[in-house]
Amino acid sequence: MATEISRETRSRSEARKEFDSYVQSEAFVSLLDDAISKQFEKFFSSEDLKKMLVATTTSVVSTVVKESVHASLDEVIWENVMPLKKQIEELEDENCYEVVTEFCKTKLGYNLELCEINRTHRVGRLRPGKQRAIIVKFCSYQSKIKVMKCKKNLKGTSIYVNEDLTFFNKELFNYAHTNLKDLPVWSTDGKVLIKQQSGCIVRAKTKDDVNGLRDN
Repeated sequence: MATEISRETRSRSEARKEFDSYVQSEAFVSLLDDAISKQFEKFFSSEDLKKMLVATTTSVVSTVVKESVHASLDEVIWENVMPLKKQIEELEDENCYEVVTEFCKTKLGYNLELCEINRTHRVGRLRPGKQRAIIVKFCSYQSKIKVMKCKKNLKGTSIYVNEDLTFFNKELFNYAHTNLKDLPVWSTDGKVLIKQQSGCIVRAKTKDDVNGLRDN
């Protein structure tokens, strides 16, 4: 009995040595390398990988675009920029600072001081028969808010005051205005807001958000 156990132990020991020797041999390494290479080649040529790469690239590009939009939006809000559009008669050699302060006093009912304006000027090229908008950069966020709160006094006139939005949000704002004619649409601090018939105010971040409100 003891002899049989001893033979079995030696047999296992020899098998282990043979296995270790084979694993360390060039033949096994070559076989393993060949198998791994074939699997990698199969994986990198597969349709699943192509789909994964396309999805990942799309996701990265989308993230970069969104971050760029928000970075631009933060800059706009920080700079407190606001355009005064339409029917503010443009005169030759006009002083935009005086035009803006007079506009705020007579049309908005707010006495805006010159020291509250960082910079103001007309926007775009001068064209015959066309009224260019005036853009205002305030020295403080508080001054901008005070002016924006008074814009309700322009109701019934052809003059309106809006925030200077990023290209993305301006396009979204116009899209909401066009497709939600029965709902109030406005912007606050660069955010496009919509008041539903229920009285609930929601923020639209994409055109899909607008379409969802239109279809309800």
